[in-house]
Amino acid sequence: DLIGGDNACHSVASFDDVIHDLEQMSLHPHVYLHDPENGFYASKIQFGQQFYGRSKELAKILEITTVPNENRISLETIFISGMAGSGKSHLVSAVGSFVSSFGFMVQTAKFKRGMEYESREIVSNLIDNMLSNIVEMENGDNESDAKYCRRVAQAISNEFDADSLSALVDFVPSIQTLIPEATKKENLGCTHWQLVFLLSKLFYSVLSQERKIFLALDDLQWMDTTTLGLIREVLISISQYPDERKRLVFVGMYRDDEASPDLMSFAKNLGNIKGSGRANVTDMKLSTLSIVDVSEMIMSELRLPRRLVSELAGVVHKRTQGHAIFVVQLLNSLVSDSTISYSPMLHRFHWDQDKVGALKTADSVADLIVSTLTLLPAGELQCLRVISCFGIKVQSSLLDLLEDLEIAPQEGFESYLPVLLDRGILEIASPMVAFTHDLIQEQVYKGIPEKDRQRLHFDIGIFLGSKTSLDVSCQNKPLGAAIDQLDVSDVSDDDGNFMDVPLLLSFATSQINSARPDFFSDRTQATRFASWNLSTGKAAAKHSSFEVALYYYKNGI
Repeated sequence: DLIGGDNACHSVASFDDVIHDLEQMSLHPHVYLHDPENGFYASKIQFGQQFYGRSKELAKILEITTVPNENRISLETIFISGMAGSGKSHLVSAVGSFVSSFGFMVQTAKFKRGMEYESREIVSNLIDNMLSNIVEMENGDNESDAKYCRRVAQAISNEFDADSLSALVDFVPSIQTLIPEATKKENLGCTHWQLVFLLSKLFYSVLSQERKIFLALDDLQWMDTTTLGLIREVLISISQYPDERKRLVFVGMYRDDEASPDLMSFAKNLGNIKGSGRANVTDMKLSTLSIVDVSEMIMSELRLPRRLVSELAGVVHKRTQGHAIFVVQLLNSLVSDSTISYSPMLHRFHWDQDKVGALKTADSVADLIVSTLTLLPAGELQCLRVISCFGIKVQSSLLDLLEDLEIAPQEGFESYLPVLLDRGILEIASPMVAFTHDLIQEQVYKGIPEKDRQRLHFDIGIFLGSKTSLDVSCQNKPLGAAIDQLDVSDVSDDDGNFMDVPLLLSFATSQINSARPDFFSDRTQATRFASWNLSTGKAAAKHSSFEVALYYYKNGI
């Protein structure tokens, strides 16, 4: 009686629909069979929080990463390409979460558009975080972890002499915590090839202790050439160690339409050693989501069978061409404007199919994001605009410092964060507040009128600079002596959240540079900010961050 019935909600078109419904109930009873938890229908659905599609790619990566060590012979490198918003980061995040439960240490980093000069610092922080996580094992409850920490410390001590450890401290400061006798020596920098040698030995020492590492670098198209070469040479060096290389999985993600010849040669160089058996290179290009993927996303989030969502999925797929982030943004916009809403009469989520079919959608992801942002209340939009001035993410303690500025939204940042999290625009990965995708950050930032954008950068820079002694250190002193007079005491917000001053120096000066010299034509101010750049550049050079130092020196000039 159900097949071909008049009631669309309770009828099915064929036995295939019946079979599919029963399969979904069997495979996912918590979604399609059991009653939802309290509040499910009262809350707004947020698409994009779960992982959908990419089943073939996911299976392939898991096949590579979960091979037992005794059956693995090579260093595994995986390159994942695709257009912006195709789901590269989401895919690797899902893999990382899975393999971490299988004993992998998962380390990830993301490079930034227009900030290639920070590439070396990003890699430094990545490796430093890896060692910091190992150090934390010493004080944990797991005795196996504590023993592993001690073995790693011993292995590093055995591989490095005192001078080598001192040279490495500049790049990986947490070495000092792991090995207290490792002390930094002034003016003991190292060349590119010396750093390759030191990092190769460091990874060898860590990998020799039989735990596996999953290393993922996102947005490789924005990594500078020197750092790209550093990573390439370290990977090639690691591939020479038969036992250690099989404990490392390296994943690189990039936008194929922005990939440079240097990035392409990076993958090619690793491919050249594939024939020797030392490294295995897997290339993946993410295509668009299929209509089946879109259907599964809607089915799972709305807890409805395929037969009820197929028309909606068809319209969404046609309008977005299966572009992953476009799909998510469009579905969320349908929820926000109540096109998709809960029907008390039907006891499920419902939509007007004719209204959905008549939708006039944006021509691109960017246009859709812009149209969504224009609907935001002024306070929420201002909050996003300030955050976008720092790039894709910012430390929450930095936002706390900015609370008293006029550019802060009237109710403060804290009051707007929950709703922006609910909208799927921001996410919190403590201690950072981040945009859920760099495409959203780009459109927020581009949407600020140029003069307003310059004023935001200028006001932020001046305020952060006031939290240091940048101006005091540069007044009535030779510029060469300025850096030695900088106040490097710790700064904290009203709640006591820590913010180190060297980082504030960098943020303050970078914000002034982003405002650009044409915003402050006064010669006195230009001289003042040239001194800021000199001081911040010298601070970076003291830590052997020469690319960063060069960026500040050039801006000062």
